[in-house]
Amino acid sequence: MVTYFNKKDLVEFGNYLFSEEREKSFIHTSAQAAVNGIDLISSWDRLRTVTHADVCNFIELQRNKQRATKSQPPKESNIPQWLVDHMATAPKELQNYVFTVFPERLPNSTHRDSVVSFRWEETPEDFDFWHFVNRQSWDLAIMVLREKNLLLKAAAPKIEAPQWLVDHMECAQKELQEYVFKVFPQRLTNSTNTDSVNSFTWLETPEGQYFWSAVNRKSWSLAIHELREKDLL
Repeated sequence: MVTYFNKKDLVEFGNYLFSEEREKSFIHTSAQAAVNGIDLISSWDRLRTVTHADVCNFIELQRNKQRATKSQPPKESNIPQWLVDHMATAPKELQNYVFTVFPERLPNSTHRDSVVSFRWEETPEDFDFWHFVNRQSWDLAIMVLREKNLLLKAAAPKIEAPQWLVDHMECAQKELQEYVFKVFPQRLTNSTNTDSVNSFTWLETPEGQYFWSAVNRKSWSLAIHELREKDLL
């Protein structure tokens, strides 16, 4: 697995290395080791060293913050907290869909602590959708919904976006579709070739080469990550 860090992440990671939370964690670990008769180097020596464990702990802290702020079920809904946490990194449109239909899928079930609380194949979404949700394969889950017309498919906007681009972006998140459809014509001002994402020099755009490469490869989540890193979304 590859983990991407932007500049903001690196600053926050640096702050974490000097945080009281990290210091207290090392002091607690050293104390527990002493009680159990295990010899460790002093907590002060460990504080001066950055390890893989620091990276893992930082990532987990960031995920916890994200779960607390990003994923919010509809008000006055009966959405279990484990589902809110599970959907924390999903696109907003997928969160809204799952939070809306999940209670309807459990009319005869008293077991509500996982996505396997009901028979997937008996739902309008079918087996594959809930399988992808369970695995947190968000892009594939959205693709299934659109194939079944349970989410609106990408439609050509009023801006003149070529049909091949509309088709190419069909399974992308709605916010990414809207952004690409809006800016694509602007990126072609000096090009007469409009039949692919390779019609202009990616490096010379505000989005940069990594964004357009991700769009070209249909790596939607990575493309959104690039936009947010540049404050374009």
